Amino acid sequence: LIMALKFRFLHLLPKDDQLDQIDLLLEAAEGEAARLQSLRDHHAADPGLLNVWLDHDIDALEQRIKWLTDMSDKLEAEGA
Repeated sequence: LIMALKFRFLHLLPKDDQLDQIDLLLEAAEGEAARLQSLRDHHAADPGLLNVWLDHDIDALEQRIKWLTDMSDKLEAEGA
């Protein structure tokens, strides 16, 4: 919900503040991806579906990181 609200009102902020908010979201996604990858590494040999779920979530986070990075790059290019 917090992320949805940020994106709902992001366009109202000055470009520098928009970039700051995107950076915060990037840091959160990167941190979560690192935590999940660590958990994945720890349970690599375990049976069950945990690793399948972790792979799915890690992939989703990597897509979000790319999307946020692309958005940041686009905003920076518009400000140049």
